[in-house]
This record gives sequence, C-alpha cells and structure tokens, in this order.
Amino acid sequence: MCQRESDYHDKNFITMRYGHSAIRLCWHCDNQVHGHNSPAHDELADRNAAEWVINQARIWLALPEGHQVTTHELSWWAVVKQISDLLPEHAIRISLRMPAPEEKPGLSKSELAIYLADIINDKHKNNLAFCTDGEGILIDQVVGSVLSRHSGLIALLHERYDGKGKNKIVMAANLQRHHQEMSIMTCRRRIDTWLSLAESMLHEPMCDAFDTNSERFYLKCEQKTA
Repeated sequence: MCQRESDYHDKNFITMRYGHSAIRLCWHCDNQVHGHNSPAHDELADRNAAEWVINQARIWLALPEGHQVTTHELSWWAVVKQISDLLPEHAIRISLRMPAPEEKPGLSKSELAIYLADIINDKHKNNLAFCTDGEGILIDQVVGSVLSRHSGLIALLHERYDGKGKNKIVMAANLQRHHQEMSIMTCRRRIDTWLSLAESMLHEPMCDAFDTNSERFYLKCEQKTA
C-alpha cells in the first residue's frame, strides 16, 4: 500500500530510502517525490523507523503479533541490545519510575545565545512587511505554484514571514510543543533545514517572477563557485 496521499496510485510499488528510514510508495508517487524532502515525508519516515524498531523488539521478546509493546518491554530490549543510550529521556523515566522533570521557565544558556545571535544579525526582522500589495500577490502566486505539493513547507513559510514573522527559536519552541521527544536544538535544526529547502526551491522562480537575474544573487546556504 502506498503511504503517500494521491488521487492516483500505480499497481507497482517500491521502497524508497529516505534519510535513516524508508517510505513505501507506488511508482507514480515515487516519480512525483523522488529527490524532494518535506516535513510530511520526514514525519512519515520517522514513524516508519519507530514502528520497525518496535516490531523488532516484539519479535525478539517472542510476543504475539498485534501485541502493543510497552515502554518497559522496549526499554528492556534496548538494554539487552546495548542501545539504551538511544532511548528518549521520558522513556527512561517511565521505566525507572522517575518523576517528570521540573519545568523551568525561560531559556537555557545555549538557547539564549542563539536567540541573541538572531537579534544581533537582524534575522528576526521580516523585510516582506515592506513589500507592496502587488508584490505580495506575486509572491503568493509563486509560492503556491512551486510548493503546490508541499503544504507543510507553505505553512512553515507563513509562520516565518506572515506579518512581522516569527523568530526561528520561537518556531522551534512551537515544534517542540507538538514533539516533546525532540530537544529544542533538534527542532531548531529541522526548522533551519526545512526553511533552507523551501527557499532553495523558490529562489530561481522568484527571481524570474521579479525579472531579476538569479545568477547574481545567492542564498546563504549556497556557495559561490569560481
């Protein structure tokens, strides 16, 4: 069964390698998404990897198919396989019956350093606030056309640039609230990666739309070549 939502699916299937995991796709969907990353695919690949690990633990523990592996069972399997250091902190706390960590207000030193660096570099400012209505409409048209199959990236761009825009550390904090198993630094790296991907995809089409020579301008993630 193809794991990608589509109005059409081919009868043939392929397992596409994706990062540290894989995604089951039909040939049609593989042609559509091959070589392209997106937040939706990241989440699907992570879920596939997690389900594979849980199934391997169930098989090793000789538990029947359909059994819902508990946190304690998964932790025991991880200890035996000598990979307990990969367990998330909340799983370890559940297994050892430790109380939940006390929530401390504010930012850590590393988080504060990133936030201050963003302010110093003016990364928190949104220059799109100064564009005309016509320019804004043209930008929306380009974004909608280029990223029509990547709704997650469009939502991320709205969060980053709508109105005065949001700082990346705030976006990372919002992401962590929905994925508490990830650290703030992991969330920050994902936000950076997704935004860089979206901006790379939009760079040349946006330059064409505004009649600008894209070869004269480089994204921060691009390196000039002689």
